[in-house]
Parts: sequence; structure tokens; C-alpha cells
Amino acid sequence: MITLWQILHSILKGWYDSNLQNDARWADYVTPPESNANYAWILHMLSHLKKASGVAGFLLANGALNDSDTLEIRRNLFKMTRLKLLSFFQENCLSLPISVLPFGF
Repeated sequence: MITLWQILHSILKGWYDSNLQNDARWADYVTPPESNANYAWILHMLSHLKKASGVAGFLLANGALNDSDTLEIRRNLFKMTRLKLLSFFQENCLSLPISVLPFGF
């Protein structure tokens, strides 16, 4: 039996296409690495927020905040002051340490 996680993992693992290199959704950042769809998803969602009042929130595994291949994206998110708060939780209902990242304009 195939689980939902296996389906999502296979979709996210193959998210990258060379046509996305200069995509407008990450024009203010850098292109998310092929190996990490987390920040492609975050930048995609941020690109759809209203400039004056848009808000979004994301739950990420704490390990996603330590990836060296997304460091430049995280720096730019902080510089552009879109990231309003960063909260760390040691365990949640999934027994996985998570981070909460709320964004707004």
C-alpha cells in the first residue's frame, strides 16, 4: 500500500525544472535548490500574498532551518522583514521538532 507521504515525497522530490531558474516567484531571492522543495513552496506562497496585508504561516521541521543550500533564501527573508517571528517546538503531535514561520507585509 502506498502512503500519502510516499506520494507527496515523490512529487516534491521532482519539483525542479531548469525552466524555473529565472522564475519571478523567487526574483528577490535565489532559485531554491533542486534538492529542497521547502523553500520553493514558501516563496511560491509568498509571491501570492497581497503586498499591504498578506499573511501566511508555515510549519517546518527544525532541520529545514539548518540546510546550507537555503541559507541565502533565509537571509533574504529576514532582510526583507517578511518573517515576523520564528518559534521552535521540541516535539509536536507527530513527535517531530518543528518550527513555526509566520510571514506578513
